[in-house]
Amino acid sequence: MLRGKVKAGGKNKRRHGGDTNKGSEDEHHRHKLSKVEKLAERIDNRFYSRMEIVLDTRIAFVNGCRAYALKRGDGAVQRMKKKSLKAFTRKTKKKLKRSRQGLSGVYNRFKKFFGFVDQKEQLFLMCKLAMKISKQNTVTDWFFYQDFNANYTKAVSSWPWMRNGLRVALTSMLLYYIMTPIFFCYISRDDEICVDLDNNPVDAWIGSFYFASINLSGVGYGTQYPSKDTYREVIAGIMYVMISTIMLIVVITSLLELEAFNKGDDWLGSLVTQSKDPNEFLHKKVRRFKIARYLQAFFGFSVVTAIGFFVNALLVARNENYEDSGDSFLEILLNLHWAIQTTTTLGYGDVSAELYSGTRAQRIFLIFYLIVATAFVAKALGILASLGGDVDHMRRKAAWSRRGISQALITEIDADGDGEIDEYEYVIASLVQLRTVELGDVTEIMDKFRKLSKGGNTINLGLQQKV
Repeated sequence: MLRGKVKAGGKNKRRHGGDTNKGSEDEHHRHKLSKVEKLAERIDNRFYSRMEIVLDTRIAFVNGCRAYALKRGDGAVQRMKKKSLKAFTRKTKKKLKRSRQGLSGVYNRFKKFFGFVDQKEQLFLMCKLAMKISKQNTVTDWFFYQDFNANYTKAVSSWPWMRNGLRVALTSMLLYYIMTPIFFCYISRDDEICVDLDNNPVDAWIGSFYFASINLSGVGYGTQYPSKDTYREVIAGIMYVMISTIMLIVVITSLLELEAFNKGDDWLGSLVTQSKDPNEFLHKKVRRFKIARYLQAFFGFSVVTAIGFFVNALLVARNENYEDSGDSFLEILLNLHWAIQTTTTLGYGDVSAELYSGTRAQRIFLIFYLIVATAFVAKALGILASLGGDVDHMRRKAAWSRRGISQALITEIDADGDGEIDEYEYVIASLVQLRTVELGDVTEIMDKFRKLSKGGNTINLGLQQKV
């Protein structure tokens, strides 16, 4: 019988002694790990220690392994003999040495200086890691190169500036902002976008950047739009709107992947969710959790709105062409109205920082402000959209945490009917109850297990030739 059992009617004999109120992480490091924990830790460590390899190198590795397997008569598609892998590694090393000589070596060093990878070097490093992994397996003479490629490497972009969310967002926006003035100012020469291009090209470019921000943020004040006098101009306008939408999705998705962008206001939520009462009722915890999420969403929105309100008020006050209504309080409300509709990307167009009457400083400010406001609104909407799912998970976790030993627990989780729950039964049942995995996931996994085990209860190397 496996260790780590819980018996019906028995005492709670935990393998881990000590204070039960201490965190699971402390327990994890203080006590001997179970088989399940060791397995999970090994797979988790392997996942987070994968070698970052550009896609072309990964493809070259798979193709090279397959070619050598066929060349040396291994007769397999997804695997090769270890001797074939060793020969492939030697050939890769020779190619790497040749690439470091002469002009090709200078060119490769030049590329690496700017962040590009030397694919021959990466391929050799993959082969070295593959050799290391294959030597750890002393049971079989086969090396499964496709499994190695999937489990021990991670695909990254060949372009250095596309390897994390922030770089992707900045690169995408840079290309977008360069494309806009080139197209509207020099290809289509649209006077609605690039005003007075011949006499004042600087303001024309600023106007095109401003138009790009309006489209990217989706504000749409209605103060600036492309010409629609010909079929060509209408089609160009439609295409530009579609490109702007795609670009917005790319930028927002990239920013939301950044840990710093998502966790910047966690301190605000922790102030609300912290409680000194370990026996606090769940409904109170849920209420404080909801309040914390609402505060996080409202905090970012409020900060961005306040920045827009004060900066634009200052710029409007310095605008000689602006006609003041004479009512100070009304001016404050109008400016607040503008800031809120801009931050929410609503943009009625009734109150806007006009392109033609506004100052150059106003337009430059709006070019950046519109994008920042859109990003924070997207974050706030993401927080609110995930609130329902987060609350459901919180309730499931609380129900799972407070459940102790009972006959109902044994009856529900005991899969083999021996009156005990082993660690495997408990982990699988807990994962399903927490909805970390669902029945469909378990069914798919077990179908694969039955296929590999040929309907048996275990998987071993003796079944390898039968699969």
